Amino acid sequence: MTEREIKRARLDAVLAAHQLDELVLRAPANLSWYLGGARVNVVPGVPILEVTVGRTSEELRTTVIEAPRLLAEELGRDAPPVRALPWWEPLDPPSDGGAARGSDRPRAGERDVSADMTAARSALTDAEVERYRALNRDTAAAAAAALRDAGPRDSELELAGVAARRLYERAVEPAVLLVAGAERLPLHRHPLPTSAPLGARSMLVVCGLRHGLVSAVTRMRAFTPLTPAERDRYAGLLAVEAAFLDATRPGARIGDIVAAGAAA
Repeated sequence: MTEREIKRARLDAVLAAHQLDELVLRAPANLSWYLGGARVNVVPGVPILEVTVGRTSEELRTTVIEAPRLLAEELGRDAPPVRALPWWEPLDPPSDGGAARGSDRPRAGERDVSADMTAARSALTDAEVERYRALNRDTAAAAAAALRDAGPRDSELELAGVAARRLYERAVEPAVLLVAGAERLPLHRHPLPTSAPLGARSMLVVCGLRHGLVSAVTRMRAFTPLTPAERDRYAGLLAVEAAFLDATRPGARIGDIVAAGAAA
C-alpha cells in the first residue's frame, strides 16, 4: 500500500468506529499528516485549508488566494480534489442534511474524534520514518553548527538568529528556539532568548519542523573548562537520558519508559 492508501485506511477505520458519514480535518498536525507533510498554514497554528473525508469521496477546501501555491508546491498528485472558495467565505463543508459528521476540531453537531486522529497518525509509515531520520540529522547538524560559531560575547538573540539561519539552510523551519547563557541557564526551563550575553555557558534548544514532523534537539557549550561539580551534574543528566533511551524499544509502553527515566 502507498502512504496515502495506508492513511486513508486509518481514516476509514475512524469513520466505521463512530458510524460517521464524513470526517472533517481542521487541526494542522492532522492535515499535514494526511497530505504527506504539506505546509498547511501561513500564520502558525491557523490552517489555510480543511479536508473532508467521506465514505466514498474526499474534498480539500481552501481559498482562491492559497489554492495556486498549494497545487503547485505542496500537494501531491494523489491529494484530494481542491475546491477554491472566495477568501471571505468560511471553509466549513456544505450542509448535508442528516449526515453524521465528526472532526478533530468539532463544531456544532459534529462528533469529537481528536483522540482517534492522534492515534491514527502516531504510527509512522516507512516513508515518514525516512523523512524523520533525515530531519533529525539536519536539525542536529544545524544546532551544532550554530553553537560552533558562537562566542561568549554573543547575545542569546544572536545565537537564536544564527540557529534559525542554519535550520533554514537545511529547509527546516524553526518551530521553537530557546537560548540561555550562563546567567539565565540555571533560572528558566524554557528560556526565550534575550539580549543578555552568553557568557561562559550556553544552551540552545531547537524544534525543527519539516513535512509535518518535528525534531527536538538540545545542545550545550562551555566556553571555559567545567568545574568538577558541573561535570558531575552533566554526567547525571546524561545518565538519566540514557535510561530513557535504553527503555525506548518497539512495543514498550510509554509509561514504562517514563518510569525508567524517573527511577534513574
